Amino acid sequence: MPGFKQSLNALRFCTLFLGGFLSLRAQDLFEISKQLELIHSVYKEIHLQYVDEPKPGALSKRAIDAMLSGLDPYSVLFTEEDIEEYRFITSGTYGGIGVSFQEIQGKTRITAVSENSPAHKAGIRVGDQLLVVNGIRLLHYNENVVALLRGSPGSSISIEVLPLGASQPVIHKLIRDEIKASTLSVVKLLPDSITGLIRLSSFTDRCADEVQMAFQQLKRRGAKQLILDLRDNPGGLLTEAVKLVNVFVPKNILVVYTQGRNPELSNTFKTPQTATDTLMPLIVWVNKQSASASEIVAGALQDLDRALIVGERSYGKGLVQQTKPLPYNSQIKLTVAKYYIPSGRCIQALDYSLNDAEGKVLSVADSLIRAFKTRNGRIVYDGAGILPDLVFNTPSSADMLLKFEAMPCFFEFCNRYFLNHPRIEPAEQFSLSPADMQLFKSMCTPGLDSLKTPLETQLSKNLAFSASGIVDSLSIINQINQLQSLIKIEKNKWLDRYESGIKNALEESLVSRYYFEKGRIAYQLEHTQDLQTLLKLFADSNGFKARLKPVPGEQPKRPFSVNKRY
Repeated sequence: MPGFKQSLNALRFCTLFLGGFLSLRAQDLFEISKQLELIHSVYKEIHLQYVDEPKPGALSKRAIDAMLSGLDPYSVLFTEEDIEEYRFITSGTYGGIGVSFQEIQGKTRITAVSENSPAHKAGIRVGDQLLVVNGIRLLHYNENVVALLRGSPGSSISIEVLPLGASQPVIHKLIRDEIKASTLSVVKLLPDSITGLIRLSSFTDRCADEVQMAFQQLKRRGAKQLILDLRDNPGGLLTEAVKLVNVFVPKNILVVYTQGRNPELSNTFKTPQTATDTLMPLIVWVNKQSASASEIVAGALQDLDRALIVGERSYGKGLVQQTKPLPYNSQIKLTVAKYYIPSGRCIQALDYSLNDAEGKVLSVADSLIRAFKTRNGRIVYDGAGILPDLVFNTPSSADMLLKFEAMPCFFEFCNRYFLNHPRIEPAEQFSLSPADMQLFKSMCTPGLDSLKTPLETQLSKNLAFSASGIVDSLSIINQINQLQSLIKIEKNKWLDRYESGIKNALEESLVSRYYFEKGRIAYQLEHTQDLQTLLKLFADSNGFKARLKPVPGEQPKRPFSVNKRY
């Protein structure tokens, strides 16, 4: 049983790590040794006694994944087969063909294609159905397809797809390439000729250098003020966040420090070199998906009163991960510390050590949220992400629009439009006609019943109670049925009520098919009213400076319910 012997060797190796914990109490060492022995015994019995022959690798992977998932969602194991995923997280690059996909009505459909990727050059388009990868037929959607598609740059891959609108599949023999996610998705001088805008999509290796060069380029073109757009940026390398702050903050200034249970993992990070510009008016734009390294940049620049932070409250990820090599070309990414920005606050919003009765992770309690002060004396808070200096309220229709985008009719409408329109106007000018919107409505009306409101869900539970005899009043049941009928009538009005937002979402999705990610971002910037608000902030020079100073007589107020969205 070579697999079993290999597994036992791995388990014996695990016991060696006890030598690295000499500083622990004898009681702790005993408990660790006890649990390892128990794991070893269970593993042994499974392999010797279980009715079917188990797969050692898969069994170990599931056990390790379950163990790590009990800590937090950021601690994960990368096996040798996951190496391309590991490369993508650390560098923003991976070996592959440049497609994204998801399950739509039980089929694996291409939902994005990277510009100039092997897939793009082969003519693969959004809407195509993925059927076979290297001889493996995809009978149903499977997340393991990611591992099948990725591989070393230069390696070959054969895929079979059913092109959008075609009746016969096509086989493509491709050579994987290095696919690099665009970190700087926008670098532009706005029409006023004095406002530069840089949109950073992730914090990968050397991204801070790219921002610095882009910033210098914009200054040469006449930029007198800058918007750093970190919306939807999930973060990445902490060191790159420090270097990015350094573009706008002088040398030897504290940006962030980390504290972990292991003192060796507690570090202080200061700006290492001379800044590019410490005076230019700066706005950092964030939203609820701006996380981790994005929050370090926004929070540090807020604490140092170097920039105005605008947008939505950020995600609230104040945890630091470190990657360590393991045997057999594996890697473990483990949360090892929390980070603290210059004012001394940690913005972690969820406490993964606490769960409610249903197992849901709890937010940091409002009673534990504390007030801190920026360099100028402005009051800021910990415990729930970065609260912007100017908050943009999320439209009340945002959640409903996400539901519309998830409906199959949304994807199918875009497919039909794409097939019937070989070309469209430039991204900034593209607009669907009233006839187009009427077609969309006719396609989506039959599926409105699939959109369940919270009230409908509750009413369905009440009807289930009535069926089980818990609710036995006929009048109550009749009222529930009447409410459901009224909701159905109301649903038929949704497509008209939310038409403006649906139209923008459709146009953005279509623009990305013709002009890829850059086109999608260009469309977003052209159609957001928030950008005009930012320009007005810059225009009021005295007001801009006043926002970076404390309010006279302001006293800390505990921001109750700041965590409500979690």
